[in-house]
Amino acid sequence: MRAPTLVIVGEDDTETPPAYAEALAAGVPGARLERIAAAGQLVNLERPEVVNGLLADFLAGDAA
Repeated sequence: MRAPTLVIVGEDDTETPPAYAEALAAGVPGARLERIAAAGQLVNLERPEVVNGLLADFLAGDAA
């Protein structure tokens, strides 16, 4: 895979733990991993302002 990749995970996700997101990001060269505090499985609903900001930056090509 060569496409720019953003992996977002909630720190408190028990269904798909952060270790899974770390493994996914590690398997994609250049992937960006973002762990969101105070969020679980539904990180986009629990912390929409954070997720939207990350997506906007990522799509604009801005570094973290």
